[in-house]
Amino acid sequence: MSRPVTLIGLHGPAPSDLHGWLKAVAASSGEPCRTLPVPWGNFAALNQAIASCPEDDVVLAVDQVSLETDRWLAPLRKLAEEKNAGVVGAKLYDRMGLIYSCGRLVIHRFGMFEHISNIGYGQSDMALYDKPVEADSVIPWLCFIRRDALNTLGRPPFEEGWTAVQGAGRPPWMESDDLCLSLREKGFSVWTEPSVTLHHPRTDTFAFMQQTLNVPSMGEMAMPMVNLWNKKWRWNPAYPDLHAIRALYGETPLCWRIGKRLLDEWESPEPPVDLLMVTRNNLALLKTTLECVAKTAYPAARLKILLNGSTDGSKAYLEELRNSFPFPIEIAESPVNVGLTAGLNWLSSLSDAPLVARLDDDIEMEPDWLAKLVAALRANPYAGAVGTKVVDIEKPDTLLWADYRMWPDGINHQTEKDGGQYDYLSRTLGNMGCMILYRQKAYRAAGPLDIALSPISWEDLDHQIALWAAGYDVLYEGRVAVKHPWKPLRDHCRRSRGSQVGNGMKSRYKWGTGAFQAIDRGLDLAGRRASAS
Repeated sequence: MSRPVTLIGLHGPAPSDLHGWLKAVAASSGEPCRTLPVPWGNFAALNQAIASCPEDDVVLAVDQVSLETDRWLAPLRKLAEEKNAGVVGAKLYDRMGLIYSCGRLVIHRFGMFEHISNIGYGQSDMALYDKPVEADSVIPWLCFIRRDALNTLGRPPFEEGWTAVQGAGRPPWMESDDLCLSLREKGFSVWTEPSVTLHHPRTDTFAFMQQTLNVPSMGEMAMPMVNLWNKKWRWNPAYPDLHAIRALYGETPLCWRIGKRLLDEWESPEPPVDLLMVTRNNLALLKTTLECVAKTAYPAARLKILLNGSTDGSKAYLEELRNSFPFPIEIAESPVNVGLTAGLNWLSSLSDAPLVARLDDDIEMEPDWLAKLVAALRANPYAGAVGTKVVDIEKPDTLLWADYRMWPDGINHQTEKDGGQYDYLSRTLGNMGCMILYRQKAYRAAGPLDIALSPISWEDLDHQIALWAAGYDVLYEGRVAVKHPWKPLRDHCRRSRGSQVGNGMKSRYKWGTGAFQAIDRGLDLAGRRASAS
């Protein structure tokens, strides 16, 4: 038999018809509900209301939203029972009809930014968000809370200290984040039921995305909130260090996304590697690159190469090379130019090796390059990818890329003289795409390269940001150098420059520069250096 339910209406300072609103929400639930009004943000009063119904499950609802689902209580309760969920929330839309939230991911590299933490933020409806979604937390505009979960806390469910930071930029979901993590720590999960929907008439994610790319850090917005969270949970919510969170909560359900499920087990210290390469009418440089690849000192590798509409004899060359090449060569062929981004996605779909490396067709490297990159991943089990220092192929003492950062100003050290100042292993925002080694498991978690960023530029950095979003680190191994041609800006046509600038804008809109800031600032605070191999 289901427990009785108390519906707690969280209202603003001057609700127009609080009694009528509460009555309507309770009636639409499909089940009898006791109703209690509580002022929004008064957590002492909210705790008192919850304590006044010690046998009841609890539903929180906010008077500013419009509920669109009749008989909404049964689906929330049913999902809570099926998933052992302490809290189940609803699917939230903004006034434009875009998804505002299908739950929140609080424990991740980007901190608690609205546009990053809210699952589905700014998306239109799609199948991905039409099934129940597990989350770290939910926004408390309409959510079901199980009484047996509340009883495990041994204290009032809401920290009354949140009331004191109301005017200091505290996001309106922090109290729910705190409660949901507390229940997750006790072994309960948190879910969103998408069949229950509501919208907020004042939220507009499309306008937000149009107005600004630069989302300020939460640390700048609300230091009282940051300090209160840090005191309780022992990590900075604006710039979280996932390694510190794992050390604190690695054996609890708090680390369900960033913990052991990310790890992969290699059957040998030197697991098989698939080398992925896309080439198009570049036979002269391709020959030089493959001469270097052939000298790679590694016991188990395969070359998977896509002929991307090539008409220069590359196919005949590769078929002949198969007879003498030290690694197996697998050739895929496209009759037209599909672009590097789609080409690499094509090749990655054909790979089943534990490790995959993307390589350009115009680079040169030393024989130990792969062994060193594998060693870096072996020493750092939460690293999803590792890239290298890049130098000018014509002037090897000149850098093209090293230990990149984007906040506060993008810097890749291009044109600096290489005096060994960046010859170290560290965590970094991202690497140049001419040579990157991935864990296959991490590559799959990040998803394919974004074909919206084709013709190429930013697709490499964008994909590494996706690795960070999936819970992995990205490494820079400055003790491995790859030689790469440098094309000065004067040699780029207007169309090429437009593509580069456009792709940069696409990626910034996609993530928000707050995400780049959170990664870079978090690495500075936690320490960039990685475990030495």
